[in-house]
Amino acid sequence: MTGDQHSEPQASERIGARELSSLELLLTSGKSLCRGDLAERLGISEGQTGEVVERLLSAGLIREKDGAGLGGRTLVPGASDFVYARLLEIQQEQLAGQIQFQKSTTSIVRALSDRLHAGDDDHPQWKVLRGYEPISAALEGAAYRARRKVLSMHPGIPLSPEDLADSRPRNQRALDRGVAMRSIHLASMTRVPHGRSHLEALAESGVKVRVAQSLPFRLIVIDDAIAYTSINGTDGEPAALELRGPELVSMLREVFEFCWLDAQPVRTAESEPEGHLLSERGLAIVQLLSEGRTDSAMARSLGVSPRTFRRLIGQVMEQLGAESRFQAGIRAMELGLLGRWQPPDGEPRSR
Repeated sequence: MTGDQHSEPQASERIGARELSSLELLLTSGKSLCRGDLAERLGISEGQTGEVVERLLSAGLIREKDGAGLGGRTLVPGASDFVYARLLEIQQEQLAGQIQFQKSTTSIVRALSDRLHAGDDDHPQWKVLRGYEPISAALEGAAYRARRKVLSMHPGIPLSPEDLADSRPRNQRALDRGVAMRSIHLASMTRVPHGRSHLEALAESGVKVRVAQSLPFRLIVIDDAIAYTSINGTDGEPAALELRGPELVSMLREVFEFCWLDAQPVRTAESEPEGHLLSERGLAIVQLLSEGRTDSAMARSLGVSPRTFRRLIGQVMEQLGAESRFQAGIRAMELGLLGRWQPPDGEPRSR
């Protein structure tokens, strides 16, 4: 996050996929690792490793100690039960912070939209676009003029296969000019075949793509100079807001960066385990494990015997590519699987 008027998230609010992968490596490596070892194994720079380590240290998930002849200070993870509990706490903090931030920014955009509907459509810093053709023409022109970077967020239901395919040549033209592109989509896109294919095609073309469980509104920011966001139209007519003021564009860029931190990279079909395809029962199991219930209590919740439940846990661990329940919890968190299952109404929250 940049800018002087918006507070930066605390370190514990920035625990993402890279931090979780680092923590998993420290927990499962079986030997002491220093920052250099971590950088080499994760394939990231020393600067990136330093940022990851500082976030983990600030969150209390690891500590550093003298290497005793190992040539540097070593990184030591906390006790497994503490780390697991702390990760769950951080996840709840991140979710609450994201919801509040999205509510605030959505309110700002809606208030601005209401002001515009009450006055003129044109202003030195903004312009209201009404109807499909003006919006499409403005986006085409802005994409053509892009020279450095394009940031975009796409909430709502996935578009049709034809509409998604039509957008790719425009993206490719920008990429061919050397424009850096980052895009955030709803995680539900990965569960729709043509949606997942679209995200994989974007990633293969050079767009950095992430998915999130929720997004506040549709947004496109071009070269930090111009932004487009959807607003409420009249009589069902689509409408968009074109913004050019540096303060407004900066605010919207920070909204994007905040959502980017909480989003997860899209995994290709070749690299991703079948965790995203867990059944409803599999989602229930990872959720119950995250709540710290006993095996007997979890088995009762699912209506199976403890022996059957242990077999089901083994199947879920295999799908997630995990060798332990703790590792399965981390993988479930990385894939955004926690929170997708809710117990039936009236079920006791026994442990």
